[in-house]
Amino acid sequence: MMYSMKPQDPLTAKELTYHLAAMHGAVEAAARMQQVLCLAETDSTNRVLLQMAAEGAPEGQVVLADCQTAGRGRLGRSFASPAGYGLYFSYLFRTIPDPMLLTAHTAVAVSDAVEAVCGLRPQIKWVNDLLLPERADGQLKKICGILAQAVTAGDGSVPGIVVGIGINVHEDTTDFPEELQGIAGSLFTATGRHVARAQLAAELIRSMDALRQPDAAKEAALLRQYRSHSLLPGKEITVIRGEHKKSAEALRIGDDFSLLVRYEDGSEECLRSGEVSVRMISR
Repeated sequence: MMYSMKPQDPLTAKELTYHLAAMHGAVEAAARMQQVLCLAETDSTNRVLLQMAAEGAPEGQVVLADCQTAGRGRLGRSFASPAGYGLYFSYLFRTIPDPMLLTAHTAVAVSDAVEAVCGLRPQIKWVNDLLLPERADGQLKKICGILAQAVTAGDGSVPGIVVGIGINVHEDTTDFPEELQGIAGSLFTATGRHVARAQLAAELIRSMDALRQPDAAKEAALLRQYRSHSLLPGKEITVIRGEHKKSAEALRIGDDFSLLVRYEDGSEECLRSGEVSVRMISR
């Protein structure tokens, strides 16, 4: 497909080091870049980092790319990743074993990074999508998806989780496939201006690094932030399991980041991210 003109916005190790140095100083930036791999193109940053993790990469290893040729989202969906338009970023955790917990925490961390760069705080559509209102009409559009994948060892253990993050940065509305133009947005369509992807990546590294030493106070703060910016509670939704669909009302986010729903027959259920897909019902 044809894409609109995009700004010159290099996403390179040099640019990323510059923005990290502005935050932390040159020495700390150089040290952090030892665990950051910047690629011009790859099939999937998650696949690359899963392989690196299996070969012993340390916690905090980052892989990011200017372009992905086979980016994936939840449930095997494809994720469009054209060169020069988005930020495609994967991060390795070794000490937090719960993919759903990491997905939820990452949603808050990405929101922190986006707000730092753009001044806008995304809303969270449980459990892994971030949305911002379009500048043109105020309609909420998805600007980011998150995918957590387990690192599996030969003995069946899980010595790590790779969290993949895809953020639409420079796309205009017509840059998305026709079937996504009513769903997908970008930082540009939300703000009307272009932001530097390397600056966004630096903010994202900072906010993701902060997740690595959780304590009770930090986890409570993450839950409060997730709840305060959650889009679904109080909304009518459709719960989808394979071919089966049920209407429900989203009630609240649980202490474990599950979603409590009430079905039309009055029964209630706590949903976890690996089981279902959830769609809001438009009125």
